[in-house]
Amino acid sequence: MKQMLTRARSCGLISQRDLLAAESLYRHGLHPMQAVVGTGLMRAKEAGDLGLPLPVFGSVSPSQSAGRLLHRILRDADVAGAHQIRIVPTDREADVLFDNGGDRRIPSAVLPALAMRAQRVGSRLGWHIEVIPVGTGPALQLIRRRAAGEQKHPADWSDVLNGFTSKPFGLLVVVSPDAYVSRHFLVKFPLVESVDEWRVMDGEKPVLYDADCEDGRELALHAALAGRATVALMARPGATDWWQSVVDAGISVRVMRSRLTMMGPAWETFQI
Repeated sequence: MKQMLTRARSCGLISQRDLLAAESLYRHGLHPMQAVVGTGLMRAKEAGDLGLPLPVFGSVSPSQSAGRLLHRILRDADVAGAHQIRIVPTDREADVLFDNGGDRRIPSAVLPALAMRAQRVGSRLGWHIEVIPVGTGPALQLIRRRAAGEQKHPADWSDVLNGFTSKPFGLLVVVSPDAYVSRHFLVKFPLVESVDEWRVMDGEKPVLYDADCEDGRELALHAALAGRATVALMARPGATDWWQSVVDAGISVRVMRSRLTMMGPAWETFQI
């Protein structure tokens, strides 16, 4: 296997990075043809010319197998309107989880080839790919890319969110955000987790606080009452109306909340 990969590298068919990746997949139990053809590093003919025998996969080659599986997963995500996919290995099978509900199961053995295939073509298909090493195999996280000017997610046309983005003031509470809101909105704000960090903030830009804990809510209240633009994140539904002191002070409080329904995620926004 190593000699074949070295010849492929000398012929310019693969890069040094691809060579090391294929060797790693081979050491973890993949058939050599799966490691190089199934991941899209080489075509079956190129691998065969280098002396690698093509195993019998019925009517589907290793490259087609990984490619077709990825295509089916992304097709299902399009039908479901999902913006995030997580593929998590659990022993011999892996869970394919969509952020708006629904799941599939696939063999864990295909994950190394699927991960490399997704990394090679994911961006072209409109997805950001993250591969996370775990004990039983690679876990994948796929997040749909947003084209400039495209408005397909409820957050894009939310008056509450757009109003805060264009003119940040008061307190914005975001409850149960999905991966899309987290990646395209919340990640832009610095996270403050202690009084010392709170004190050094100049108040010119909005700051994010963890409102799932009492200390985070307290810091968010102090920031809002001090006239700073404040974003409070509640990753899961919990305490309600903890922002009443801000309302009593005459400061604007806006809430953006998501919940899962049988038809997918639903968003509600309101201003207090």
